[in-house]
Amino acid sequence: MLLLKGLKLFSTSSGLLPNEQKTAIYCAGMSEFEVPRILEASNFTRSSLPFRYPGIPRLLKDIEVTCRSFLSKGTQEGVGPGLVAWDSVCRPKAAGALGFRNVHHWNVAALGRYVWDIASKKDCLFVKWIHNMYLKEQDWWS
Repeated sequence: MLLLKGLKLFSTSSGLLPNEQKTAIYCAGMSEFEVPRILEASNFTRSSLPFRYPGIPRLLKDIEVTCRSFLSKGTQEGVGPGLVAWDSVCRPKAAGALGFRNVHHWNVAALGRYVWDIASKKDCLFVKWIHNMYLKEQDWWS
């Protein structure tokens, strides 16, 4: 309820409002008695983990388009093909290219790093949370 009050204060101060159709509440460690109160007070829907955020692939594509455009046209809103194939630009500098990162490959590598951290029980809050909420002393690989 304090978070909702904080959100309301922010909305009043900034004029920005959360989109009720795109916002959900995730309840963990709460009594089922409290959940309906929170949902009614917020007008948000309840959802559960894990969730898949559909905006990530589009965001990655937008980042790549912006990088391509800036490299070939000098602005972020260029239209049309670049002067050099993007796959060539993303090759390593040792191979004669610019060494730009392919954002799709970079994202997969970052996700792989999360998997490694969880599997090796890295000492950080996120990993501890995953183990306490979902794995509960189970082996990650099983």
